[in-house]
Amino acid sequence: MRTQIIKIIAILMTIVVWVLSVGAERKEPHRECIDFEEQGFEEIKVTAYCCGTHTATGVPVHYGIMATSKEHLGDVALLYTMDGEYIGLFECIDQGGTDAIRQGYVVDVYHPTYEECKEFMRLTEGKCYIKYISGKG
Repeated sequence: MRTQIIKIIAILMTIVVWVLSVGAERKEPHRECIDFEEQGFEEIKVTAYCCGTHTATGVPVHYGIMATSKEHLGDVALLYTMDGEYIGLFECIDQGGTDAIRQGYVVDVYHPTYEECKEFMRLTEGKCYIKYISGKG
């Protein structure tokens, strides 16, 4: 039984290494591979924040959350840069401190440090593709 588990782990590790190496060799931009409009993405302005200890919904702040309009609270959002680079999947569990965020014109992504916020803003240039995935039944 133990030998079988070791073989399965070895096979899985081989697959992971292969997938990572294939992805690293790929040189063409992701944007060419994804038709964002056809996939239901929209362009949105994006900002980053690093202050506070809890979200407006009472959850402690942590990487992987973002502030958005009340309409999208409880959803998750898939983000890509305008160049088609995958940014990540974020929980919409905070409400914005500005009217633009509350009205859904902007999303605000949490990062633990100011330096990470600056890097995120450099990467996105203040815009991204977003697709909300409803977390409501």
